Amino acid sequence: MNNIGLLFQLQNLFEDGLSMYEKALSIQQEIVGELNLGIASSYSGMGAIYSSLGKHIDAILMFSKCLEIEVKVLGEECIEVANSYNNIALVYSSQGKFDHALDMHYKCLKIQRKILGEKNLDLAITYNNIAAIFESQNQYEDAIIMHQKSIDIQLEICGEANVNVAISLNNLAYVYYLQSKYDQALKIHESCLNIELEKLGEKNLQVATTYNHIGLIYKAQDKYDEAAMMLRKALNIQLEIIGENHPEVADSYTNIASVLRCQNHQEESISLLKKCLKIQKATIGETHLDVARTYNNLGFTYYSEEKYNDALNSLQKCLELQTNILGENSTEVLNTYKMIADIYKAQDKLQETLAMYQKMLKAGDNNDDEGSLQVAFACIQLGEIHYDNEDYDAALFHFQKGLAIELELEGENNLQVAKCYYHIGDIYNSKDKFNEALDLLQKCLQIQIYLLDENDLALAQTYNSIGVSYSSMDKYYEAIAMFKECLKIQLHVMGENNAVVASSYYAIGQVYYAKNQHDIALQYHRKCLELRINSLGPDSEEANESRDIINTISSEQKTKCKIM
Repeated sequence: MNNIGLLFQLQNLFEDGLSMYEKALSIQQEIVGELNLGIASSYSGMGAIYSSLGKHIDAILMFSKCLEIEVKVLGEECIEVANSYNNIALVYSSQGKFDHALDMHYKCLKIQRKILGEKNLDLAITYNNIAAIFESQNQYEDAIIMHQKSIDIQLEICGEANVNVAISLNNLAYVYYLQSKYDQALKIHESCLNIELEKLGEKNLQVATTYNHIGLIYKAQDKYDEAAMMLRKALNIQLEIIGENHPEVADSYTNIASVLRCQNHQEESISLLKKCLKIQKATIGETHLDVARTYNNLGFTYYSEEKYNDALNSLQKCLELQTNILGENSTEVLNTYKMIADIYKAQDKLQETLAMYQKMLKAGDNNDDEGSLQVAFACIQLGEIHYDNEDYDAALFHFQKGLAIELELEGENNLQVAKCYYHIGDIYNSKDKFNEALDLLQKCLQIQIYLLDENDLALAQTYNSIGVSYSSMDKYYEAIAMFKECLKIQLHVMGENNAVVASSYYAIGQVYYAKNQHDIALQYHRKCLELRINSLGPDSEEANESRDIINTISSEQKTKCKIM
């Protein structure tokens, strides 16, 4: 019955397979008792099915029962025990419990080395599995080392023009893809494709996998037509060999949908994602993590169409599955919170937006580096919300927390750090802490000059705030220089008839006024008035403000002339 269960399992008939394994288990337990390798095999088969269905806790329980029997019957150092460690590791990896997964894989590897030696294809598979975990942890150099060990073993045993070697090279190329080394990845994939086409022919699932990899690289390079062509080649092969009702076909629909979304074919993208969802529910069950990811993709696509209610509905379903499968602290849960927050923000729902960012902070406790960066993002977003509401103490707290995380994990030379420096500096300006403000704003400016285009408006904003610091410290020469740098960028990007540009003329005029250079001050304020009338109207509050300051300066100028 175990063999029949395996047959059903290989056909993705999981309920039938599970039923057979359970019957086999019941019969064996009655006849031979618990400590029997046939019973271990039943537990292992059930574990594999639970894993395929995304029921990770049940899968680990079954694999652990299998392992316990094998250790008692065969001892620790045997291949069957190594295989069980590997099976448990793969489930932990699916749960995102990468440290546990690595521990199991290394136990497997230790046994394999002792029994099989260093040059065995089973070791190559284990090295490949370890590499996949390093990929998930963004430890790409470690992943490359493991993939290379796998490839070296296979090259020595199988030779270069071998399908298994091509598969491992594809895996290595995928790491280069994750590192955005697209040309390097593409070269390897194309070499693999040539081997596969020669050895396997066009109508083969491994060839389809390579077409998929190449398509994803083209997508990353914004070559959407080439990407779609490769991905549809993969899909057509899969449909011909395994039919539509298969998880790999669902994956291909997802890939094509992502390209269509990039081409602004949102409706077609949604249609394919719904097909994907239907297949996944029928084949791997409604509670699988891949189903959550499809809901996530649907939510993002609806969001890009500004169909916010549909987006929220999909993302809430995604979040429920992710939380049940991965736990509240996983990085994927944090990403979903972020997307939901973005939707609420687009709807101007402030309280709901705040609630999502607060959930991100709570969920991000004790997370990995990627999760911690999401916490930093949430802190910065909360800081901006409090800043806009003039709750500067709360804003300062969140900006400083976000800054500390960013500096620890990413270093100083990134735009999120610059954003924190800017806002904290601006808050210090509002609190009359001008020296502290100036120090942070200059740090911000240094990063922006290095990373941004010279005419980026973020630079203009920073020049303006530095100008405010200098002006408040009566360093008028430096203030004028900063305000003029700000104005230069604004004029280049926005043109002259703009209220923001008018404000820069106003700021420069005020500094000249403070220096008692009334003639120059009046030139700038009159220019400001002209722009405010053109952009905001002659009766606007801002235009009246300009008239008042012009009248004040003119009056003082006349008084000064009379005294002289």
